[in-house]
Parts: sequence; C-alpha cells; structure tokens
Amino acid sequence: MRDSTSRQFLRPSRGKSTPLLLAILFLSFSTTFISPSHASAAPATDPPACTHSGCDGKDPNGTGCATGATTVAEFTDDFFRVELRYSNKCGSKWARITSSSNVIGCRDTELWKSPAKTGPGKKLWTSGAVCGAGDAGGSDFTPMASSTYWLEACTVRDSGTRICTPRQ
Repeated sequence: MRDSTSRQFLRPSRGKSTPLLLAILFLSFSTTFISPSHASAAPATDPPACTHSGCDGKDPNGTGCATGATTVAEFTDDFFRVELRYSNKCGSKWARITSSSNVIGCRDTELWKSPAKTGPGKKLWTSGAVCGAGDAGGSDFTPMASSTYWLEACTVRDSGTRICTPRQ
C-alpha cells in the first residue's frame, strides 16, 4: 500500500509547473519545426550553363540543356527521323537526326533560322553525318540557337531536295 507522500508526488501540482512546461514545449517546437535543417526547400537543380542567345553555337548535351528537352516538331523520311528539340530551361532549340539500322546511306541535319514564320531562312548549323548501312544506326545533333528566332530542322535528300519541320 502506498503512503500519502507518494500519492502527492504523482499528483500534478496546480499552477507551479506551467511556466516550465510551456518553456519545454516552446523549445521542442522551435527545434523541430523552425530549425535550418527543416527550413530548406526542395533540392535545387543545377542551373544551365547558358540561356537564350548565350547558348548560340553550344552543345545541348554539354550545357545540360538536353536534359528535360522536348521534341516540338519532327518528321521521318527514308528511315531518318529529324527532330526540332527545345529546352525550356535554356530557351534554346537544336536539330537532331536519328537513323535506323535499315538505312543504306548517310544524312545530316541542318538548323535554319528566320526572323519571320515565312520567307527566306538562313542555315546556321549542320550536324555530323548519320549512317545506317547495316550498323546499329545512330544519331547526331546541331549546336543550339536561341528560341527567340523562328527555327526549323531540315535534311537534304540524295536528290538535293531539302525537307524541313514546320518553323517553331
């Protein structure tokens, strides 16, 4: 059986420990919810090496612009797929060509720019040649140009005919 002093010890005192209890709760809250380790936002991504006209002539893979890029226009001609690629984070576009292993021959792709959606354009860059001829196929791309221009990705057939994506 318990004696009366042990019961008093277990019984909460009225009003005497309230300031101490509040101080403990405050410190616990501030170290849990306000500490710098919990205040950081989502992990930051590395900024691109260039943006807009600062990307002109640069490699989309080497600058990080190819990561997360999308195809905004494309076509396939004689087993060659030609794409106009766009990087939102870099504000730039480039042309990419891919061949399948069924291809006999080689092609490259060109990136053309224009100040308007219609009218004459100017060839900016040409990729390296992509060949099939029984190997595994391959791909290559042009350097980038600022998306402030109207751009199109083109390839030239053996006949000399140039075919292009719509300008974007």
